[in-house]
Amino acid sequence: NGIAESFRHGQRSGTVSKSIDPVSSAVFFVASLTGGRGLAKTSQNIDILVVCADHLIRYLETLRS
Repeated sequence: NGIAESFRHGQRSGTVSKSIDPVSSAVFFVASLTGGRGLAKTSQNIDILVVCADHLIRYLETLRS
């Protein structure tokens, strides 16, 4: 809920595109982060988490207005 609210705040302030659905975007963000963390832990390879984080940053950049 906090991430969705951050997206809504960004939409109100004009920094996040109004075309995104804040809840769906937040779910995707959390699922990706959680999944990347789980994969990194299971494989005992921090590089997987780094790759996931890099791509999540790229995703967030696409949400800018």
